[in-house]
Amino acid sequence: MIRLDVYTCSVCGEGFTVEEDKQPISCPLCGSANFEFSHTMLGANVDDEDILNLGEYVEYLLNIEDEEYMQPRIKRLFREIKEEVFRIEAKRYAADPANWGASCKWPYDEDDLPF
Repeated sequence: MIRLDVYTCSVCGEGFTVEEDKQPISCPLCGSANFEFSHTMLGANVDDEDILNLGEYVEYLLNIEDEEYMQPRIKRLFREIKEEVFRIEAKRYAADPANWGASCKWPYDEDDLPF
């Protein structure tokens, strides 16, 4: 289980988290360097399958909701979930031996070499 440190921004008043014992540089919401430690909490125990399922829900929500009416923090959260889904799918694709070399077929004839 991941432990997260929670900080509160002195400028925008919003809270944000970072991994335990990692020092943030600025508030991810407003960019201010004025923030203070609030508390430590246990992060959710989420695996790759949970993220992929959550990504399906996010896609569904983005299809039925007009994105321009969403709060900026919710939009940012949805984008981060979609990026994490992409990373998981890319890692799985790269780990599958059936996909190795799929994007760069090499001709077997020695006469076809490019050099």
